[in-house]
Amino acid sequence: MIHTKKIVKNIAFIIGFFSLIKLASLLKMSFVVGSHTMFFGGASIITPLAGLFGGAAGATGVFSLCALIRFFSYGLFLPFKHFSYFVPGYCASLYWVSNNILSRLLLPLLCMILFIAHPVGFWAAPYACYWLIPITLYFVQNKSVFLQALCSTLIAHAVGSVIWIYSVPMSVFDWYRLIPVVAVERFAFALGMVVVYNGIRNVYKKLTLFGGYSDFLSVYKSFKTNG
Repeated sequence: MIHTKKIVKNIAFIIGFFSLIKLASLLKMSFVVGSHTMFFGGASIITPLAGLFGGAAGATGVFSLCALIRFFSYGLFLPFKHFSYFVPGYCASLYWVSNNILSRLLLPLLCMILFIAHPVGFWAAPYACYWLIPITLYFVQNKSVFLQALCSTLIAHAVGSVIWIYSVPMSVFDWYRLIPVVAVERFAFALGMVVVYNGIRNVYKKLTLFGGYSDFLSVYKSFKTNG
């Protein structure tokens, strides 16, 4: 009975959070260069928090649903650029619940290497310097919620940029033109995540019936100790 109840709660979380991402996507902030349909916006704030609210299992469930829907819509041989719709957010969500070296240090380092290894990325290498932030902060023990959010959104940015440069033709000038835009976007996304985090934290202090409560509480206590 308890096992069944847990499964129901997990399914409810996956469907509920997926719906929340779709709702947040209606808030658009900026157009993605090289795409005719993709925007940065509210979903870029909500998506990385899947791991915080639902833990690694909840985040995996949410992004598995995103992937299945996209494969169902576009077929088994999904164009590589479509992976930017769910892979970056998944990697960013794992940052909130994982302290291992793979997600916090090696992943952004690998993204820098892959970006600079590209013929266009080689000449636009300063663009990848943003990813030095999560690499540097990996060695900082006492990180605030804002710094956690900033690193999380930069992880999404790193993974998404690598997918984009290998799948969408863009000039060196295009990447340089995006450097100041990225600074504003990622700062805004990090602030947005902090606002959502604090709002949900206050609710969770009063309500304990939500399915992902234990995962959220454990992460919150960790931030309170280290932040």
